[in-house]
Amino acid sequence: MLNGRKTMKAVAVASAGALLLAVAMPAAATDWNGGSGDWNTAANWTPADVPDSGGEIAAILDAVADQTITGNATNIRHLEWTQTTDNVTSKLVLDRNFETNIAATTVSNTGTNSNVIVDLNGFRWKLNRTATNTINNIQGLRIEDSGGGGWLESDNIGLHATSSVGPGVEMRSGSGESRSFGSWDPTALIRGTQTRFDINFINGTGLGNVLMDVANQRNFLMENDTEGRVQGDWTITGAGAFIRFGGTGRNLIVNGNWTDTNSNDGLNYSNDAGGSTITFAGDPASPRTVTIGRDLLIDFAVGFQGEAGDIMLGGDLTTSGNTTVLGGSKVNVGLHTLTTGNLDLQDGSELEIGFGSNGQVVVNGTANLDGNLTLSGLGSITDEVILITSSNPLVGEFDNAPNGAMFGSLQLVYNHNGNNLALIPEPSVLGMLALCGVATLRRRRS
Repeated sequence: MLNGRKTMKAVAVASAGALLLAVAMPAAATDWNGGSGDWNTAANWTPADVPDSGGEIAAILDAVADQTITGNATNIRHLEWTQTTDNVTSKLVLDRNFETNIAATTVSNTGTNSNVIVDLNGFRWKLNRTATNTINNIQGLRIEDSGGGGWLESDNIGLHATSSVGPGVEMRSGSGESRSFGSWDPTALIRGTQTRFDINFINGTGLGNVLMDVANQRNFLMENDTEGRVQGDWTITGAGAFIRFGGTGRNLIVNGNWTDTNSNDGLNYSNDAGGSTITFAGDPASPRTVTIGRDLLIDFAVGFQGEAGDIMLGGDLTTSGNTTVLGGSKVNVGLHTLTTGNLDLQDGSELEIGFGSNGQVVVNGTANLDGNLTLSGLGSITDEVILITSSNPLVGEFDNAPNGAMFGSLQLVYNHNGNNLALIPEPSVLGMLALCGVATLRRRRS
């Protein structure tokens, strides 16, 4: 009896060990046989079994001719995809939501002029949540979305230097870090789904559009890069959401609009070390609009290394940093107020100020003036108007608007009543007003 018990115990231990071993060792990959076909047809796989459960691995091996795989499983362990033959396009077109959610998906496309493509086709592809090596191992993959409304989702969104994101594709990043080394279409979108949404690397052609629409969302930006580009728009609509640069001397170059709907809640764009800049460049077909409703602690630049920039304020903008406008670039203040540290308007630049309630530039430092001055909507205004007010005497003059230049009945005066650039009624106009019984003049926005 005792021997029987020992035998039963041994069998039980062996069975438990086998079970643990089976759990610890995932199933071998099921290989796509090659050529175009339906994912959900068993004969297209070796062994002849469709990979369609969370424990199974699908392997798409090197294709020697163009192929399109239509359809997918709902859930597999992970996807392994290798392409080495040159001049071949290998594509997977989804027909339902797809999860590769246990281990890291790996794609390696080393074929010359070869394309490895996942067409989301309006569906979601959810990558493993914690496998950070998805950032580096998705090599040579292009994400497309022919159906519209699809997205790729992972805690860690990464783009290998040889990978790309096509038009209209949405990439959703969870509570990890995002990295981009590849190419984004300007219409593609990256958005964070959690309160932490960090973008540590921005290389390659830069990101497409960026959306921060989660309340209190933080984007710790460019911790590991000194320069990066956004080809589209940066939009912040989440209440209390903010960005913070990850080091000294970061430069974020933006080709599109910048919209932040938050009010001045103390969550300023800043970094602890200081010296970072948002630069608007890319010479777009139309002026981009910059609307930021909170005070900032960073520098602004318009134009970058030969690329012209053209921005229009969508509201009052205040920064304790400095503002620089390069030659060929333009800032249109419109009917708003730009408040900045030092202001540097370089040769060939343009500053436009509008009239109604009239725009104004407030410089808490030194204003270096060059380039051209444009005044829009001046109309029949005859009152004194302060265009620029500065803490220090104005340096230089606009090329097209020297001291004493006339704008209608108003004369441009530099360092008027201190350090102001002002339009004042010409003396002959003052005399005519006096004869007409006008005793005083109203000062606008002094």
